[in-house]
Amino acid sequence: MKKLQVTSYELQVTGYKLRFLPSAFCFLLFAFCLLPFALFAQHKSTHNKPTVNLNESRAVYFGLFFGPTIDWLSPTTNQIERENATGGVIAGALVEPSLIKERFLYFSTGVVVRYLQGKVNFDNRYMVNGSLTEIKKAIRDYETVYLTLPTGVKFKTNPVKNCVFTGVTGLYHNFKITGKQFDSFELDDKYNISTKNDPSDDIALFAESVYAGLGFEYVVGKSRAFANLEYSCQFNYFNKTAKSSISNDRFGGIVHSMHIVFGFLF
Repeated sequence: MKKLQVTSYELQVTGYKLRFLPSAFCFLLFAFCLLPFALFAQHKSTHNKPTVNLNESRAVYFGLFFGPTIDWLSPTTNQIERENATGGVIAGALVEPSLIKERFLYFSTGVVVRYLQGKVNFDNRYMVNGSLTEIKKAIRDYETVYLTLPTGVKFKTNPVKNCVFTGVTGLYHNFKITGKQFDSFELDDKYNISTKNDPSDDIALFAESVYAGLGFEYVVGKSRAFANLEYSCQFNYFNKTAKSSISNDRFGGIVHSMHIVFGFLF
């Protein structure tokens, strides 16, 4: 007789909610919309003066950055339900050439690596000790690594006492490098069962995101240290093969993320 194998840990699902995020995003969007008007007013007020300090502003910047993310997967179908938010990591290299001679408008691109986690719950069937068992509220954990190519524009104010304020918006083009998943569920109110952390076929190979953010740069000679707060929305997460084993209906979901990044431009 085969024995039921169970994990030695208790599955815990927190009730953590990100209630502050809608307000934070609205403030971020409002502030970003005002930034171009502030830059235009600043440029107009200095029309008869040199607008570029060549000792502080480069025609092209190269940079490195790293930071944590808060990510939450929002279902767009009734087959799955949202679980608590998770933490991730974003890091990469940037190239930012100036688009105009005044150097307050830059093109932003580079190569980025994103580590993204997500959780959903749904009804599913599992083979347990040779019998097919239907489980209510199984929790599936996803882990994904993306190679991301950003294309965006960045607005920058003129340096004032070594301080520069920035705003950026654009698209993230995400290509899946690896993706894994495992399920957790209760059985007979006694056991917490966890499946193997296997490669996932649910995750789409390509996903498009839009992002926007505000930032601060501190001038150090011709280089700059910076910190940014960004919001991104990934339009799709699942591919066509991600379906319910009970109803055979497709999964659907988008990914919301907040990025807090720190870096250096040189």
